[in-house]
Amino acid sequence: MLNVQQPGHDPAPAHLLLLLAALLLSACARAPASSGRVAEADAAGHNAVSAETVEQQAERLPALSDALPDGPSGNLADDTLYPPAQVRLSIMGEPGTLLLEWTPIDSQKSVRVFHYDSLTGEETLVYESTDHEASRFRVHSRTHLTAWHHERLRVELCSFDDCVSSPRMTLQGLANQTITQLRPAVYITGERFAEHVTITRNATLSVSTLPVEGALDLHLRVDNDWIYLQRLTLTGLSASPARSMMSATDADGDTIAVLIRERRRSQERQIRILQRLGETWIETARWPVAPRPAAPAAKSAALPEALDPRRPGIDKLTLSHDGSRLLLHAGEILVSYHDTGNGWSAGAGFENSTETLAPASLEVLSGESTAVASAGNSSLSRVFTLHEESGQIFLSAWMQTDPASDWNRINRFPLEGFDALADLDITSDAGGDALLVAGWEPSSLSWRTPVLWHYRVHEAAENGTDNSTRNVSVLNSLRAAPTLRMDARLILRADDTLGTVVLGWQAEGDASSGVLPDAAIGTFSYHDARRAWRSALELPEDLPVLAKQAFAGDIALSGDASTLMMGIPAGQGASIDNRVGELLVLR
Repeated sequence: MLNVQQPGHDPAPAHLLLLLAALLLSACARAPASSGRVAEADAAGHNAVSAETVEQQAERLPALSDALPDGPSGNLADDTLYPPAQVRLSIMGEPGTLLLEWTPIDSQKSVRVFHYDSLTGEETLVYESTDHEASRFRVHSRTHLTAWHHERLRVELCSFDDCVSSPRMTLQGLANQTITQLRPAVYITGERFAEHVTITRNATLSVSTLPVEGALDLHLRVDNDWIYLQRLTLTGLSASPARSMMSATDADGDTIAVLIRERRRSQERQIRILQRLGETWIETARWPVAPRPAAPAAKSAALPEALDPRRPGIDKLTLSHDGSRLLLHAGEILVSYHDTGNGWSAGAGFENSTETLAPASLEVLSGESTAVASAGNSSLSRVFTLHEESGQIFLSAWMQTDPASDWNRINRFPLEGFDALADLDITSDAGGDALLVAGWEPSSLSWRTPVLWHYRVHEAAENGTDNSTRNVSVLNSLRAAPTLRMDARLILRADDTLGTVVLGWQAEGDASSGVLPDAAIGTFSYHDARRAWRSALELPEDLPVLAKQAFAGDIALSGDASTLMMGIPAGQGASIDNRVGELLVLR
């Protein structure tokens, strides 16, 4: 299309256009510089910058304070928020206790200490105080009942308007600081102090043997301190490195029974009774332990010459809680004794439905039957024995109505889940209503695993008779750390309720072959609510200095579970001063 110019419409002269452009540029040059731009223009000219400054915008916009609700306000331009200083908690171990220390905060109103268990995920309050200057707290260490790798502590400090807390602090590495060590002040060269240790039910008195000298060391607990009380030297014994001794006490330590075994005299054994008189103990009775009665001629050929090498011969001495009854399981015999008031007498024979065994003893190597372990309730009116017959383990329950009556076997049960050719152990609760049986789990693998079964004993009357029978049912079971050592010895200890257990093993070393000693011991507590065993102390993990040592010479757990004592053989343990043995107290 042609562009036709209309008459009367001349284009603007060029000089007028140039003048207009010059005026616009001059106006821009006189405009004030902006102290704050609202937006930047990009290369294409978008988001063009407004000539209006931030100050000019603020003048035409309502003040910020007018838009806020009524109330205090201030200029926060120079304010900095600082978090409160974190509380620092330090934990140190002392014999029997853990010492917690922290620095109080300003305007401190209260203090709370919390315990956290990573095994259960539970946190509980263990201490609370409103002392505004409180800066430390001692908590009972419970060394043998603490899971040192899994438990934590933290402290929380509160003022009137705020609370601050420390991080959860681990207890790992503190177990060794809470242990008390007991050693003999005077000893004979080659002595084996605390080769056997006994402790009273409430952990007020301990008895440690010195078999070479033929003596007992007594230690008394005063509050949380153990004090050497006295040494009881048994009369008529000369120094002998071939002698072994073990002891047992009643609930309060008023009566002490001692078993003496002279290894050079055809395993000759003797029992002595010591009773408290004022501030000392005096010997009131002694008698030799009769050897196993001769077997009937028909069975003599079947008698084995010795126990299986994996089941070492056992000596076990138990005194009733009132000190009036004594049970001895010594090698091949099980014997009961009682205090008649005029001396001690052997009890009547053990009797079952098929035969009457020799008076005052239960023959344990008769024919194909071998009694390998025994235990009684706190009054020793009920006794439980484990027998091995042709590769099968049987549990027998025995009852005695009074000390002079016969022992009657009221029931017999087969047990599964144990290697019948390895060592076994058994322990009863105070009433004889529950049992723990420990042994080695049967397996075709190269390692061996200690296993424990917890049984409930039920009593019921036989139909149409006045006789009672006892049945058992399984409550739960427990496995401990395994081992490759075929010579490992089983270890089992428990309190009066069977709620706290020590389970593990120990293997001796052989310097001639370069085999090192080794041991693994654990403590476990049963939680009724969870119906499960909870692991606590783990040795040697919680005391690494004990690694590759035969540190569990003997172990005693008090009936109330408050105290664990462990006899450490000479040259073992954490100290170079252990020349003849030492006793570790975990409480």
